[in-house]
Amino acid sequence: MPTNIQTLGDLIQVKRYEKGFTRGQLAAKMGIAVAKVKAWESNMERPNQQEMTQLKGFFEKEHFSRLLDYELGIDCKFGLSTVPEDEP
Repeated sequence: MPTNIQTLGDLIQVKRYEKGFTRGQLAAKMGIAVAKVKAWESNMERPNQQEMTQLKGFFEKEHFSRLLDYELGIDCKFGLSTVPEDEP
């Protein structure tokens, strides 16, 4: 288990451990394959918006709200897009 959370995958893994869920239990609760949870935790894939919303329900909502905003490119403080626009 990571001791220094640096990625979304690290956070998912740490929060899963804190709740006492195995990968299989989390996958079953979300209706997804265990391989998907493993891919998230190893940073090979990222949860989609619906999956992020489900994760917010299982874990501390504040952490995942911030991550979901980041993933969607929304500046949490000002509500502005953090995704750079293409230059003309």
